[in-house]
Amino acid sequence: MVIGKSWNQGLKNLLYNLLDRIYFKYFGTKLGNIALTKLIFERKI
Repeated sequence: MVIGKSWNQGLKNLLYNLLDRIYFKYFGTKLGNIALTKLIFERKI
């Protein structure tokens, strides 16, 4: 259980890292967009 959960968390962090990079690259306004995106994903995942 614990291993599966931490692995899942690792995947989430990886996804967030990718989103951070993509948003920073294309939009530049990182903090606002990432905060919003993370809120949205937090509800979905």
